[in-house]
Amino acid sequence: MEQADNLADLHLLVQVIDAGGLAAAAQTLGTTRSLVSRRLLALEARLGAKLLNRNTRGLSVTATGEEVYRHAVLMCEAAQAALHAAGSGRSGLLRVGAHALLRPLLDQLLGAWGAAHPDERLVSRWADADVAAVQGERADLLLDVGVPTQASGLQPHPLGSLRLVVVASPALLQLLKNPTRPELVEDRHWLAFAGAPWNLRGVAARTLQPRLVSDHLPALLLAARAGMGLVQLPMYACHDDLQAGRLQTLFEGFEARPLPFHASARKATSADAFIEFARRYLDGMAAQGVLATTV
Repeated sequence: MEQADNLADLHLLVQVIDAGGLAAAAQTLGTTRSLVSRRLLALEARLGAKLLNRNTRGLSVTATGEEVYRHAVLMCEAAQAALHAAGSGRSGLLRVGAHALLRPLLDQLLGAWGAAHPDERLVSRWADADVAAVQGERADLLLDVGVPTQASGLQPHPLGSLRLVVVASPALLQLLKNPTRPELVEDRHWLAFAGAPWNLRGVAARTLQPRLVSDHLPALLLAARAGMGLVQLPMYACHDDLQAGRLQTLFEGFEARPLPFHASARKATSADAFIEFARRYLDGMAAQGVLATTV
């Protein structure tokens, strides 16, 4: 029962914030201001967090309230989509692939999408990590980096750009005496993502012979944590390690330009709803180095 109450009151929270106040929301919902207020107080009590500040000048949203509101909006939209799907009798199946640099990001999106769409079936395979999978109808959607492939029947959807950072373990940086320029680091102290060239600004072009080359982001992160070398990665992929102090950024003054990424899908497919969901989700990831495209 408490879960049902939470869902109903999260919907109420969205209505109050969108309306700009308790009275306006109550009028829209056909109820009383006092009942709206009591339900919001009960929600705050259950969550153990203050969501709204109430004073004589009106209502303002707390930082926690903003975060809860963002997720509640997605919940409300998912509920509407579920009702639409039930009404149309559609049983959803979404098949997705992603470039290796975007695979952890896709994993996050799939988790959020799956939670919001409990009746949607998902298929995600490493084998479907190129445009050919979408063209051959083995996948509905591909998350990819760089310039979109121009192909008949495919529609690119810009999603944003990734901040690329050079990271290393604190122990390795101490061993290397905290180098201030990339060219001061020997090849044996570098790790590299397979297929990604030297990508730093303000330094001469260089062909690296890294200690480790891999197209598997988790493997590179493990190697970096272990002090095997420096590596350039999307910031979102190493954000938790940076927050925990397991890795540190360096060479910020030479940082590469953000790497654009997009979704490729066949025109007029079930992937459209996922793409819109992804845009809303990515909009909350700026602190992790993901800059969402405004459409």
